[in-house]
Amino acid sequence: MLIIPREICCDLDHALDYEWLVTNGLGGYAASSISGANTRRYHGLLVAAFPTAHIVTLSKIDEELEVGDTLYRLGTNEYESGTIYPEGYLFLERVEVDGAIPTFVYHSANFTLVKTIWMEPGRNTTFVRYTLETASAPAQLTLLPLCTYRNIHTELRGAADWRFGITTQADAVTIVAHSGAVPYHLITSPATSLVPLDLWYWRFRHRIEQARGLDSVEDLYLPGLWRIHLSPHQSFTVIATTQDPALVEREGTVALQHARANTQPMDRSEIIQFFETLRAQTGA
Repeated sequence: MLIIPREICCDLDHALDYEWLVTNGLGGYAASSISGANTRRYHGLLVAAFPTAHIVTLSKIDEELEVGDTLYRLGTNEYESGTIYPEGYLFLERVEVDGAIPTFVYHSANFTLVKTIWMEPGRNTTFVRYTLETASAPAQLTLLPLCTYRNIHTELRGAADWRFGITTQADAVTIVAHSGAVPYHLITSPATSLVPLDLWYWRFRHRIEQARGLDSVEDLYLPGLWRIHLSPHQSFTVIATTQDPALVEREGTVALQHARANTQPMDRSEIIQFFETLRAQTGA
């Protein structure tokens, strides 16, 4: 098991430079920097592989944890202006990579929250599981799914009059970005209702693309948020998928065991080479 310690996780330049990657064996993947900020246009929590293109769907999830009267913003984003907000990487105690599957441990004197990310082999399906290990007071986790729909070689610009199509069910949100887009689904386990917001978040920067002199700014759509009350040792999972929701395994432990048995690890140089191979498809 690879362990990235707090000294690296809490150093912004290092946290933005270290990347993780999990794949589904069919060309689909999930990837980002360990900070949680996407530094490449190729990053995303669900990059779905279709016959003619890779499409970024769920870009990222920002997390907020309220423990008693204190709010901790655990996400990290870099904006076009250079602003880093929030600065959730400062709470990142360590990252553990078991095979290819990353686990992020967020910690303060009042809580320890663990996030694990994996893909279902052979499916465009990503699992993001949160487990509250400890909390000094009642805890509420708020998750903000930041959505897009674009080819990996492009950046998406939002518009004030553009709204994604959103359909909600008991445990799933179906998202259709525009006419002709393939629907994707955000499933929660246990089932939790989405609080609708219908907002654009503007001008995220992909610093690696900027360093190459390429278009490096995108906008992301926030359909809503989930609020979950967690007790110590309780878990909550978000599943992003292009599959029929009825066919998706909701039990996180079962899905994780299957992924561990079928996921091949990559070292840091192999991850960089993976993205360079994707980039070479455009000659950029």
